[in-house]
Amino acid sequence: MLDKSDIKQQIRATYSRGNMLISKFRKCSIDVKCKLFKAFCNNFYGGNLWSSYPKYAFLKLNRAYKRIFRQLFGIQNKEDTSKFMLLYEIDFVEVIFRKLCSSLFFRILSSQNVLICNIVDSQFFYDSTIVQKWLKDIF
Repeated sequence: MLDKSDIKQQIRATYSRGNMLISKFRKCSIDVKCKLFKAFCNNFYGGNLWSSYPKYAFLKLNRAYKRIFRQLFGIQNKEDTSKFMLLYEIDFVEVIFRKLCSSLFFRILSSQNVLICNIVDSQFFYDSTIVQKWLKDIF
């Protein structure tokens, strides 16, 4: 019941998409690289549903994301990636997941579907591990 295999798949996908960007768009302008990086590397399909995984798996995903960013933008390993991500307005992995979780959580709460409303109104909804994780990550 761990999400470790999904995270491994996202790590491979991040490296795959990132290496494609690096090989084809290395000589583009910073603005183009920013748009491409946001389009290709900021999508973590199903990440908002991850609730049980080892911390090191998420750290590996974060490392892969930053490594691709560093290589695409030609940043030396000694330099801090964070300041460049802020400068180029690229979201951190933690921010991306917070946005994913909050988006899904608030869509569920505002749903007009009868089945979803019944689930949300039950006592088990807020006791579930995924909702507990969402609440911890969002607030």
